Amino acid sequence: MASVAIIGAGISGLACAKTLSENGHAPTLFDKSRGFGGRLCTKRTALGRFDHGAQYITARDPRFDTVVQQLRAADAVAAWDGRFGLFDGCDFQDTNLTTTRWVGTPRMSAIGRALSVGLPCHLSHRIVAIRKQNDGWYLDADVESNLGPFDMVVVTCPGPQAAALLPSYSFLREVADHLEYFPCWAAMCAYSETLKIDYDGFHLNKSLLSWACRDNSKPGREPGERWVLHADPDWSRDNLELNAADAERLILDSFHEFSESKPSQVYVHRWRYALSVEGDGQAALFDEQAGLGLCGDALSTPKVEGAWLSGHKMAELLMTAI
Repeated sequence: MASVAIIGAGISGLACAKTLSENGHAPTLFDKSRGFGGRLCTKRTALGRFDHGAQYITARDPRFDTVVQQLRAADAVAAWDGRFGLFDGCDFQDTNLTTTRWVGTPRMSAIGRALSVGLPCHLSHRIVAIRKQNDGWYLDADVESNLGPFDMVVVTCPGPQAAALLPSYSFLREVADHLEYFPCWAAMCAYSETLKIDYDGFHLNKSLLSWACRDNSKPGREPGERWVLHADPDWSRDNLELNAADAERLILDSFHEFSESKPSQVYVHRWRYALSVEGDGQAALFDEQAGLGLCGDALSTPKVEGAWLSGHKMAELLMTAI
């Protein structure tokens, strides 16, 4: 049995931990947040909850589809049977694909919570350093030091954060340092009336916005008209350091094209590492000599499914080396 510290309790970290645990090993998750799932998250406000990160998941790979069906059986996900479209700058086009859009129930954060059942985890632990000693790896967090020892360490956090933790002698550090991400400004808008928009979710081209959805149209949601607006990745990158008030104003000005109603309340959030740029390498990497692993959707496919497959592959690589 190997003891493995996994830094990051997002989908790739959870997939790695769950696969290791099911095969008799001892993973321990560490995450700076108070919950599981990474970008599969939900913000609680006085006017209801908003899924302000990943909006839905799809399952094309049979291995991930098996996980989704298990989550469905546990009432942690349900199909989002809304009307979806694409706005090309002039007109709407329906985009109701045959692929099912799955959402966490009663909120997106339910997915991470369901996947974490039975897994040891230290939440609210921001890992600031990892150290190799004679008896194994030790981790230092902002709230606690000398966590360990562990036989191996897997890093799943975004590339720049991973590179800051990985030692210079491991080839993984350079890989992590070259992973790319787009940021995203997100606005969460509550309205006192139902907006007269025919779509529950739509992508946009040639716009400051890239996505808009009626968040309360997802199954299991509480009543009340709530919309989530995601800004275009290029625009978000160019305006990453914009102050929140200006970002809010510009996003709402862009959405005004579809509804003249003014929200009763708006919350904005800046995702610094929102969308991974698609990689061209392996789904996960393992430095066997150092006992270090690196995984996450940025290595291959920038989707929730890609994150899960990366974590699952990471566990397979570790078990091969044990």
